[in-house]
Amino acid sequence: MIKLVQTKIADSKFWWKIRNEKTVREVSFDTKSIPYSTHKKWFEEKLKNKNSKLFLIMNKGKKIGQLRLEKNNSEVEVSIALAPTARGKGLGNQAIRLGVKFALEKMSTKKILAFTKPENLGSIKAFEKAGFKNLSEVNYKDSRAILLEFSD
Repeated sequence: MIKLVQTKIADSKFWWKIRNEKTVREVSFDTKSIPYSTHKKWFEEKLKNKNSKLFLIMNKGKKIGQLRLEKNNSEVEVSIALAPTARGKGLGNQAIRLGVKFALEKMSTKKILAFTKPENLGSIKAFEKAGFKNLSEVNYKDSRAILLEFSD
């Protein structure tokens, strides 16, 4: 059973390792490796920011990934990254569903978006299984991206 657990400062290294995992970097909009000092500053700022919610994705008591909700005006953007051993098992869409539930209940939003690279088929599939509609190809962070929107 998948659970989302609010991230704490002590989880910084876990987040950094996932963010720098080879495949995660390849499908990220910025593919460069992230130095720990840069990550630590970003991570601490996100934890303090009331519009950012960081979660560990847990499965059977083990950390298997991370999920971030970022509120911008009335919209919430979802991003997710799973450890290599957790991919391809349907766990991502379960975590996304939990993130959507949290955003709808606690973040005063009705519009939930995700952006992913067109070649990141696993992510697109996970978002679609979680109830997102593939809207269009857009320019996001100076890259081609697929815009997905949650609709229940």
